[in-house]
Amino acid sequence: MRFVRRVVVGLAMCVCVAKVAGAGTYKFVDLHPGNPPYDETYAAGISNGQAVGYGHWTGSPDLPPGPAYRALLWTAPQPSSYVDLSQPDSKGPFYAYGAGDGQQVGTLGGGFDARALLWTGSADSMIDLTPTAFKGAAARHAAAGQQVGIGYLPDDTAHALLWRGSADNFVDLHPAGFVRSFAQGTDGTHQVGHGSIDPQSVNSGHALLWSGSADTAVDLHPAGFIMSYAYRVSGNQQVGWGFLPADPNALERALLWTGSADSAIDLTPPDALYARAMDTNGIHQVGAVKNHAALWTGSADSMVDLHAFLPAGYQGSLAVAIDANGIIVGNAWATGSRTKSHVVMWIPVPEPGSLGVIAISSLALLRRRVKR
Repeated sequence: MRFVRRVVVGLAMCVCVAKVAGAGTYKFVDLHPGNPPYDETYAAGISNGQAVGYGHWTGSPDLPPGPAYRALLWTAPQPSSYVDLSQPDSKGPFYAYGAGDGQQVGTLGGGFDARALLWTGSADSMIDLTPTAFKGAAARHAAAGQQVGIGYLPDDTAHALLWRGSADNFVDLHPAGFVRSFAQGTDGTHQVGHGSIDPQSVNSGHALLWSGSADTAVDLHPAGFIMSYAYRVSGNQQVGWGFLPADPNALERALLWTGSADSAIDLTPPDALYARAMDTNGIHQVGAVKNHAALWTGSADSMVDLHAFLPAGYQGSLAVAIDANGIIVGNAWATGSRTKSHVVMWIPVPEPGSLGVIAISSLALLRRRVKR
């Protein structure tokens, strides 16, 4: 019995420690594959623990040549797990910008002549999504069999587009009253992005929310802002950022919406000059405050500085995406090297619930053994 009491106390202490350590605690992983072959990498999305982005290829004597920028997929929280989604015989560049439910999307090239691309985990799975009516396109995000992005008409006008797996299965989301539109995120039901209302200015953006067609567009632009951009959506949450009129104390503001312009919540802490919300999983929001990666839970005062979980040697960070399990991916750069970005991941320490189940099971087993 004395042995059992000691075990009970020991297990109880383990659970308590797990609760304290697990409350907002993250494991940090640097996913950068190394130089060579890459001198910088950039994260763009995550789904089910698999991150996507792109890297600048420097090559090495024992590796064949290829495109300078390559679309990358990390299948596990390890640098060596990356898959090169690029075509080795192409000059590129290739970029992966989003992921969802086993799909990855991005572009070949840049500008008005880019090609929108869809992958399912390998370079040879690549599909060109660019519709024939458009001179170019860019795919930005994917979820539940949907892909969203931008198509460029022959006169270079941008239209927000929604695809379902192929170039000829698309919906033009461009809403009436806007001169340009861009789709940036989808959760499989809703799509978000922005549209421009002034043909003479690229700085006239209004955040937009769609439900699968152009005539469902909702203008999310909040009162008092001069520009706003919605970037990602999950469930009833949309996130992005906006600009207030010239104010030295409020240059860029992280924003959270729940379906309407008047629902906008400013996530920016009072002492911050800059903040941007990049993604949401429907519960948490991620982005950056100043030059530190940030996590929110619906309000400015809920902000958690994710940079605090990085080891010494990193001067800045940005969280760009969060998946349904709370795994966060982003970028961090070393002291004195702002442009040499590394893809990094923040993995939540397991909640104590599972440890509690193990502890209870272990106690029951010990009791049975003592009774015997």
